[in-house]
Amino acid sequence: MAIIAAMMLIVVGAFLALVLNVGHKMAAKAQVQAAYDAAALAGVRSLNGSTSGIAKAHQTALTYGTRHALDRDAIGLDANLGNGASGDVVAGYWNAASKQFFSDGQTINIGTTSVILNQVTTPEYYNAVKVQAVTDGLGAHNAPMDVWFKAFVTESTFRVGASAVAVGGGPCSEGCAIPLVIPSCALVDGSGNLRCNQPQGFFAPSTIDTVGLTDLNQSPATNPNTGTVAAATSNGTTCSHNLRVGSELGIQNGSNINSKAIYDGFRALMCPVGTPVASCPTYTVPVVDMGACPPPNYNQPRAVVGFVRVAVLCVKRNGPPDLPDCDPGFDDVEIKFAMSCGGTSGAGGGCASLGYGATTFRLVQ
Repeated sequence: MAIIAAMMLIVVGAFLALVLNVGHKMAAKAQVQAAYDAAALAGVRSLNGSTSGIAKAHQTALTYGTRHALDRDAIGLDANLGNGASGDVVAGYWNAASKQFFSDGQTINIGTTSVILNQVTTPEYYNAVKVQAVTDGLGAHNAPMDVWFKAFVTESTFRVGASAVAVGGGPCSEGCAIPLVIPSCALVDGSGNLRCNQPQGFFAPSTIDTVGLTDLNQSPATNPNTGTVAAATSNGTTCSHNLRVGSELGIQNGSNINSKAIYDGFRALMCPVGTPVASCPTYTVPVVDMGACPPPNYNQPRAVVGFVRVAVLCVKRNGPPDLPDCDPGFDDVEIKFAMSCGGTSGAGGGCASLGYGATTFRLVQ
């Protein structure tokens, strides 16, 4: 009987050790996952389309993640300011269709447009933060966890790991855009900062073509003409065209602003002369990626990659400037606008951040 009792004691002890250690591991995993979820959700809110926003996302994720505890110790994470793909906190782009995360140096596809992720030249496409780590004791990581009742198991420690991806970014659809098309390269300066509230002139003489017009038709894209572009200038208030990121728009160059119907339509959207830029009415404009600025001629359909809100400051046909906000001495077609930053769209997010955010921040992994 004594032998049987001893054997039963060993079996019960081993079973108890197994239950307690599995439970401990599951609890530790849950604690780590909660910390990484919170870190990713906090960090992604800092992504605003600028290089500085990417750096802030790393620090914010670190701050929120390390406020959590693993048993009695604070969660350990590295900020990974270099944004290495295997680091603890990584800023990048989440493709909702393929459910894939991309980061520095990788190519993303938005419809028919391909973009290489770069924190300085294309920071507007960083829409997600990934947090990932293992309790391996390396760097700032927590040490491996102690196994309880070691006499009944072969391992003395165990590791737990987790990862989380949160997505924010700008809106992926808009219903009230005006028929102007802006290249993304015009919205970010050489240091990776958004050109918020900075007046910019878009011109369409024979040698420069930096303004595009569209009829706002998608699925399929149609070839814009004077009548369809003029009719679309009222969409800022009628909201009859719903645009989606990834779908193509037909685009023509801006010389057709010389048409009275198009000219009058855009003039009606202008900010009243003398009004401070910050107080001007703003309108949503689709953004396309044309590579470097100035872009090549607008003469073919392009995929929408995001949206921006702008104040229209000057609309001019061929001839001398007739408004103080127009560029003096420039006698060709011009539209001058200022990018508005800080607004929020009611549409779902997950697309380029161009000073115009969405209201949704969500975990996707």
